[in-house]
Amino acid sequence: MDRYVFDFLGGCTCLDFINTVSWRDSETAAVERLSSYSDILSWATAGGHLDRQQARRLRARVLSHPKEADTAYADAVRFRDALFRVIVAELEGQTSDPSDLAHMNALIAEAAAPRRLVPTDSGFVWRCDDANLRSPLWRVALSAADLLPSSDFARVRKCGLKDCGWLFLDTSKNKTRRWCRMDICGNRYKAQRFYERKRLAAARLGDE
Repeated sequence: MDRYVFDFLGGCTCLDFINTVSWRDSETAAVERLSSYSDILSWATAGGHLDRQQARRLRARVLSHPKEADTAYADAVRFRDALFRVIVAELEGQTSDPSDLAHMNALIAEAAAPRRLVPTDSGFVWRCDDANLRSPLWRVALSAADLLPSSDFARVRKCGLKDCGWLFLDTSKNKTRRWCRMDICGNRYKAQRFYERKRLAAARLGDE
């Protein structure tokens, strides 16, 4: 089976992480793309959140601390799904589940603690403890902490295809982007509309 290639079209780290479930809103076809902690490292490396040396260091720690890796994986998936529910509730004008908010806030507070300002040739940057198995999750949590209270949150959209469930920042000039990917979800939507029109036309002819 071909190795899954992660998409990074959400527009920010936390939305890209949410989109590691394919067809999330489908009752029968949802696909989990993060089956283990190793998959989280693959996602973080592909997205440029870890360099190869950092990823190797974390993979080595997984071998020596497998239970720690399992806990980090479970917390990452729980955070991802809680964040999805909180964002969608806000988009739909609903009240977020207090337990989801509490879990998110706890992890955001945890993520902020190990950050340190480090001078570089081009100025100061934030750095985390890259030897900690939770560090990839910290990056996601800090991204969510930046996005949710910002003006950019008004640009968050949910894909217009019913079964998709992916989220993205609409950076189009007129704020009219409907699909996470036009070549997949946009075309599927058009095909669904086409077959529905044909079905209705056939039903009308049958009634005549």
